[in-house]
Amino acid sequence: FQNFNLIQRIPVMDNVLLGRLSYIPAYRKYLYGFAYSHRDYQIALESLKQVRIENFASQRVDRLSGGQQQRVGIARALAQEPEVILADEPVSNLDPKIKAEVMSLLVSICKKKKLTLLVSMHEIDLVKKYVSRVVGLVAGKIA
Repeated sequence: FQNFNLIQRIPVMDNVLLGRLSYIPAYRKYLYGFAYSHRDYQIALESLKQVRIENFASQRVDRLSGGQQQRVGIARALAQEPEVILADEPVSNLDPKIKAEVMSLLVSICKKKKLTLLVSMHEIDLVKKYVSRVVGLVAGKIA
């Protein structure tokens, strides 16, 4: 999440729906383009609700704060219906209050959905508060 990899000029919902692309059968992509199913929209909306930004579904991403954009990235990951979420520095560019909110949200969603969350981060205070198992690296080796 160091870079949210969102398309800034399109709405939040469209960014989250991109997480559903792998679920569109090839024939439908070729015949109709990105024709999302009703289920895809339901899953995307539910993902937005889980990160508490469903009210921003129609807004362009470039009009959102950094914390809101981070939530869009998390919603897109959730829309993929993963078993594991890999989060590389998920809160690195956020202010301290938003960092805690995003980490709390990410951890609680993963617990509720029984997802494995693998986080890479340098902020020891957040690691202590939100992470249940820690593997430290020093000079590229497990410490």
